[in-house]
Amino acid sequence: FDSFIFNSFLTRPEAIMSLGDVRTECNKVSSKDLFQTTITKSMRLEEFEQTQNQSCMQSAVVSQGHVLTTLCTRVTSSLRDVGKGWFNIEENKWEVYEISKLRKFMELVKFAMQDSLR
Repeated sequence: FDSFIFNSFLTRPEAIMSLGDVRTECNKVSSKDLFQTTITKSMRLEEFEQTQNQSCMQSAVVSQGHVLTTLCTRVTSSLRDVGKGWFNIEENKWEVYEISKLRKFMELVKFAMQDSLR
């Protein structure tokens, strides 16, 4: 059991709450339509492509701006009070970060963000 706890990064309530926040934001992104699917009239191919490109660009701008800012704020505020240890967000030594649970946590956040765009 000790080995499991040592290898798991979901051992702190702050990390679990932060991961819940990340999942909520990623679910919001995945529920948005990337393409415009409600077309009420027939249109030429060029118009269709332009409409889809505009819709896709709008989704990208919203995703990059608001979602990334929200995710950074939520993760930082959740893990700010943890202090030194496995989830130290103030860590400035790369070698220490590489073996920390924060690295595993951030990998999971990255995968959740990628998954929400699929």
